Formats: sequence, C-alpha cells, structure tokens
Amino acid sequence: MNTLRGGKVGLDDFSGKPLVLNFWATSCAPCRQELPLLQREVSRAKVQLLLVDERDSESAARAFLGKLEVNSPVASDPDGAVGRLYGVSVLPVTVFIRADGTIEGKYLGQTDAAVLADHLAALTG
Repeated sequence: MNTLRGGKVGLDDFSGKPLVLNFWATSCAPCRQELPLLQREVSRAKVQLLLVDERDSESAARAFLGKLEVNSPVASDPDGAVGRLYGVSVLPVTVFIRADGTIEGKYLGQTDAAVLADHLAALTG
C-alpha cells in the first residue's frame, strides 16, 4: 500500500511486532473521535499502529489528519481492496494483530479506552 508520506508499507514491515490496524475515512464521524485516542493509547502500550484510509483522496486524508494532529503511519486504500481482505463493511474497524501475525481480535465501530486496554493487554501480555 502507498503511504500518505509517499512511501510503501505492508504488513511484513511489522513482522514480529504486535500491530493495531485501524480502517477509517474522512466522512466517518466516529473516526474523528477515535483516531487521537488510538494514537495515544497504542503508543503508550508500545504497540505499532497503522491507520488505513478507506477510499479518500490523499489530500483529503492529509488535511483531515492534520486537523486532528494525528501523525501515525497512514496507508491509503483508495479502492477498498485491503479493507475487503479484513471484512470491512462499516467504519471504523480496528484489527488487533499479534507479533506472530495472527489476529487477536477485531472491533467494529468506535473503540474506547476500555476496549483498547483489553486488546492491548492481550497483545503485550
């Protein structure tokens, strides 16, 4: 996948490390509230975070994230192909991936601190 910073990123880049994968879009009101929380809590847990923008233009995504002061790595999924691989049919969706690449859990809808704490503990414990 292309990143909003002009590079490429894939799940192999996170191999051997727990990862939180979050699918979002600029039109998603819950995403606006969730993204800063994800960035803060996932960073605090020392887990990797990859945000995947679903079907937005890169300029719209950059502007959206700039307003929220979110600076985590962001991949662009302009046609939704990656989202389909993870069964994304609503937004936001958060996938919790163990260091061995297996999925610990998947959360549909806006996460909160308690949900994140439970999944992050499972990833790091």
